[in-house]
Amino acid sequence: MAAWPERRLAVESNILIIAVRPSEESSRFGGLIAELCRRGRPPFVTILTDGSGGAGPEGAAMAAEKAAAARRAVAHLGLPPERLLLIGLHDGAAVRDPSILDALVSAFDLLSWARDCQTICVAGDTNDTDHRLVQSLGERLSARSGLGCVLSFSGAADRNNQDHGRIDITRHLAAKRRAEAEYAAPQSDALVEHFALLRQSAGQTRFWI
Repeated sequence: MAAWPERRLAVESNILIIAVRPSEESSRFGGLIAELCRRGRPPFVTILTDGSGGAGPEGAAMAAEKAAAARRAVAHLGLPPERLLLIGLHDGAAVRDPSILDALVSAFDLLSWARDCQTICVAGDTNDTDHRLVQSLGERLSARSGLGCVLSFSGAADRNNQDHGRIDITRHLAAKRRAEAEYAAPQSDALVEHFALLRQSAGQTRFWI
């Protein structure tokens, strides 16, 4: 088993977080969001899909419910409401329209410039089409813009990455659990969140010290 290096979070970069669906901003990035807010560098958090499972009245109602839960969840983490953007794509949109990735890269390129972000943080899983889309989005946006790209992943995944580490979220665990509770989801007991640096920024903005 690979040994995890002890890495500390750098705070000089403004971070753009791209979560796949509502609840992931809390379960995958909750400790990171809370820590950045504590340090006075709140990230800009986007949620790509609406979590509805599809169109129609039932899907619209579920999407509205999850959007409201997302706003309550990030408030527990200390994120100002204006730092959350719900994109609202239907789940699986990339399967039905593969060209959507090009449009998203252009849109997030503009968004990262408008919000003065130097680092992108996305989920590193490839277990479904939406997660694969977001990882591709992060990689292509990084290559296009020169921004750094960081992957969030579970402790059992991607241990071959050579520039990885973990963030101690002990002080934020209670807030993270409150955020997760907004979705009536299982609450985390993990005291760390794992991240890997996929690509350094062109300006050498650091994610790790």
